[in-house]
Amino acid sequence: MDLRTRYDDFDEMLATITDAVKAGIWVAMPVKVAADSKDGHTISLQPSVKATKLKPDGTRELTQLPVLSDCPIHHMGGGGVTVTHPHKEGDEGIALFCGRSLDAWHQQGGIQSQVDARMHSLSDAIYIPGIRSTPRKLENVSTTSTQMRSDDGKHMFDLHPKNGPSMAADGGKHTIAVNPQSGIALKTAMAMSIDATKGLEVTGKTHFKDAVTSAKSFGAPSTFSNGGGPFTGMLGGFIGFWLGLATLLAVTGSQSPADGLVQARYALAAWGR
Repeated sequence: MDLRTRYDDFDEMLATITDAVKAGIWVAMPVKVAADSKDGHTISLQPSVKATKLKPDGTRELTQLPVLSDCPIHHMGGGGVTVTHPHKEGDEGIALFCGRSLDAWHQQGGIQSQVDARMHSLSDAIYIPGIRSTPRKLENVSTTSTQMRSDDGKHMFDLHPKNGPSMAADGGKHTIAVNPQSGIALKTAMAMSIDATKGLEVTGKTHFKDAVTSAKSFGAPSTFSNGGGPFTGMLGGFIGFWLGLATLLAVTGSQSPADGLVQARYALAAWGR
C-alpha cells in the first residue's frame, strides 16, 4: 500500500497527480536499433531505459518498454543533397516523441490533420542516429576538423579549415591530401591504376623517379615533323644524339680531323632537317 494514501495531505496529492501526468509524457529517450533497416526510411527501435511501474502494494517495478516500429529515420540533408549511411542492429541513437500524432503526415506528407488525439506517445517516435553511450564511444575523434570515418578509424575523409581536405584508407596505407600551401599529394602502398577512356593529358613539368613502361609503343608524332608529344621528342632526341655521335666517330676515324669534323657537321645538319 502506498503510504501517501494514509495521510490527508493536499500538497502531496497535487505532487502525486503531477508526477502521474509527467510520467505519461514522452519527450526523448536513448534507443538502440532492434533490426537492420531494410529501406533506410523507417526502423524498429528498442528503448534503452526501463520504465518504472507502481504496483498496487506501493512497490515499484522496472519494466522494459516495447519495441517501437516504423519510426522515421533522420537523414542530414537539404537543398537537394543528403548524407546517408547504413543503420544496423545494435546501433545507438535517440528517439524523439512528437507532441501530436504524425501518422497522417508520415504517410502523405504536406500539412495533415491529426488522426487521433494522442499526445507525446511512444507511437510517434523519430529516430536520430549518432548518440553514443560511453562503452561505445568513438576513439581518436578529431577536435580540429570535420571527419566522415569508419568507427575503427581505418578509413576517413577529413576537412581541415586550414590544411584542406584529405582522405586516408586502410589505416593510412593510401592517402590523398589537398593542401593550400604544398599542393596535392597522393601516396599508396600498393599499385595505382588510371583508366581514362578518352586519354590523359598532363600539363606542366613532369618528373618520374623510376622506370616508365608501356604496353604499347608511344604513338605520338615525331617532334622532327610538325608536331609531337614529350615522350616522342625525348626519344627522337636520344636516337639523334647517338646516331650523330656514331657518324662523327666513323668519319673522324677514316679521314683527317679537319675533314672529318666538317663532314660530321654536314651529317648532323642533314639529320635535323
